Amino acid sequence: MKRNDASFGATVVRFQEFLGQNQYPENILWLTPEDVLLSGKRSVYVRVPIPAANEMKARKMYDDGVANGRGLLISTICEMERSTCCYVWYPRRQEEEPQGIWPHDGSVKLSAKMETSRVPGKPVKSRLLWALLMLRNRRKQDLKEFLFS
Repeated sequence: MKRNDASFGATVVRFQEFLGQNQYPENILWLTPEDVLLSGKRSVYVRVPIPAANEMKARKMYDDGVANGRGLLISTICEMERSTCCYVWYPRRQEEEPQGIWPHDGSVKLSAKMETSRVPGKPVKSRLLWALLMLRNRRKQDLKEFLFS
């Protein structure tokens, strides 16, 4: 999809259809790195409730990415409670552009983790438990940037 051809809302509808075609729940929860903790296992912890402002952050990231013109990625992080946790990313500098299949025309790449790379999300409602998990897993968080790019 060429840049400026679709609004965030229209792109989200396309992404929901893509999720359904790949056996993911079509209900999207937008996450930021602050909402996720890597566990070092085959799952991630997700702080809930998800802030309502996250959808606006995803929309702003989308709009900024369209304005940047280097292409956008909308992808999955994990599945949790009949929802798919997702994010929007774009390369801010030319050096950050991924090699291989990447929309160099400023369009949107839709992506979903497949088969063995699919990850369950474990909801964490307690602030105390979240703080404990942050402390316990602090050394594993360096890899989080790779989850959101």
